[in-house]
Amino acid sequence: MQDIESKYLHFGLDFLGLNFPDRFKSTLFESFFIGLSVNSNFFRLEWYGYKFDVTFTGAGDKNTLMFSYGGFPVINLAKMKNMGACAPVSYKMCFYGMFFAVDKDFSQDFLNKFFDKYENDCDVSRVDIALDVPVSVSKFLKKGYKTNYNKISEFGKNERTGDIETKQFGTKGTKKHMIRVYDKLKDSKKKEKMAIYLDYFSHPNVTRVECEINLESCKRFCVTMERVRDPKFQQALFRSICMNPRGTEFNYLSCVNFDVNVIPYRKRISSEKFDELDYIRRFIGYAKGVFDMGLDPADILRDNKDYQNYCDQRWLQKACIEIEKIKNIY
Repeated sequence: MQDIESKYLHFGLDFLGLNFPDRFKSTLFESFFIGLSVNSNFFRLEWYGYKFDVTFTGAGDKNTLMFSYGGFPVINLAKMKNMGACAPVSYKMCFYGMFFAVDKDFSQDFLNKFFDKYENDCDVSRVDIALDVPVSVSKFLKKGYKTNYNKISEFGKNERTGDIETKQFGTKGTKKHMIRVYDKLKDSKKKEKMAIYLDYFSHPNVTRVECEINLESCKRFCVTMERVRDPKFQQALFRSICMNPRGTEFNYLSCVNFDVNVIPYRKRISSEKFDELDYIRRFIGYAKGVFDMGLDPADILRDNKDYQNYCDQRWLQKACIEIEKIKNIY
């Protein structure tokens, strides 16, 4: 049987940035901004059959709409204000990592419809590609690597093991490309994304290898709307940056087979479950707040006779079990 550590949990897009040139005009995009101000900054709309909550902010050189789906921010659309010759872009749009993580069927369907309509109207300004593997950051790096990056940074340290939690190759804000290797479980807790990545917490460790390809490298690698939607192109791009013997190469990745080695996982969420997801996210947030105060809700429920007399014992027992699960995550 093949070692599970030669397999991976997820591979694919984690961020997509698009620039629409100044000549681009869109009645649809324009309609999104009509009548909005700081005093009227929230509305709901349906786009390609999906319902979004939208929040408006206006500041500086742009007006911005944040589209949320299932309680998570997934799309940012910025209308650039007229800055003369210094503003060759009319709109900037980005699809956040949560867009690709919340529901794979949603993201694929929405992007296919969006690409079919706007494929020739915009340029790719940034794309992030991520690979998640069930191994610790330290074990991933101890397999060895070589790189031609001059700047390598380390961030965070596991208090229990002393291992680093993030290693960055390259400089943040670069116009070219960079690589991050980090603890995905801790990142999910910190950013309150556990409800999306619950299946990951069945593994003791998960490391994300993420390459961020910015404008100059997008041009160099000929990243277009048509090509970036192709999984084979995404693999080739990832290999060029993270598995390149003449550039940066991580030895651990030599055993990864993108075609057959993915670990099956449950479909994370369906559109019918978003109310439940939002409830779970809030519940986990409340539980974390209680834990941070040094209290244990399960003990309080067990020891309080008023609760025991008032509540059904089967419900009380189940509630304590679920709270213990959340406590183990933290």
